[in-house]
Amino acid sequence: MSCFNVKMKTPPLAILFFFLSTVFWGQSPNQFLKTARNHEEKNDYLTAAQLYEKVYLINLDISTAFKCAQNYQKARYYKKAESYYKKVIYTDNSRFPKAYYNLGITQKYLGDYSKAAKNFDYFLKHFPKENKELRNRAKYQKYFCEEIFYKQFEQTDTKIQY
Repeated sequence: MSCFNVKMKTPPLAILFFFLSTVFWGQSPNQFLKTARNHEEKNDYLTAAQLYEKVYLINLDISTAFKCAQNYQKARYYKKAESYYKKVIYTDNSRFPKAYYNLGITQKYLGDYSKAAKNFDYFLKHFPKENKELRNRAKYQKYFCEEIFYKQFEQTDTKIQY
């Protein structure tokens, strides 16, 4: 008899789960994209990134992952931005050359200067026809990251006076 009561409690939970998932996933990816763009225009980058993330989880479109990464970066959620830029690069490294530049910027903000410098270097070597201004910024960023990285290991001669 108690086993019957447990089974009777389970269906309402299953129905509730089904109802909530239908409400959440009931919106089409196009509706999520439209809402994400609206939030992006209002400089609400975190909400936009979360909406792009939902769309990416539905259709796994790499351009959506790139938009998601850009918005997480603008919202200063650098770890999330880094993970999405990596997804873009691992999926299609030639279609989104700016992903390398943006990944480098993100890694610089995370304090990972050697990885950032490598991504700037990759961007400069593999995308010579990319925007000249962006390439100049990448050169500067690479130099900056290398300098910071190497300065971390320099020993300074400091004398303590009593």
